[in-house]
Amino acid sequence: GSVYLTENNITAAKESYTRAIKLSKDIGEPNEAVADIYAGMGLCLVKERNKAYAVKFFRKALTLNPSEGTRKAVESELRRIEKPARP
Repeated sequence: GSVYLTENNITAAKESYTRAIKLSKDIGEPNEAVADIYAGMGLCLVKERNKAYAVKFFRKALTLNPSEGTRKAVESELRRIEKPARP
């Protein structure tokens, strides 16, 4: 998914992340890689301007013991998304 996301192919990235999420549920072992998957899906949704749904994926990523880099990136995205709009 991350390769597609880098190439700005959001449709393919989302499909890839969706397959990875399903596989991770079958395996049942959340870890840093699974946190990265949820964070990646959140980034896809941000690019599609679906920020409310992106927040759900970012929050899920934070519950999966992400790496320090992923945690910081996700927290940064959440701050940006949830920042109050200026009047």
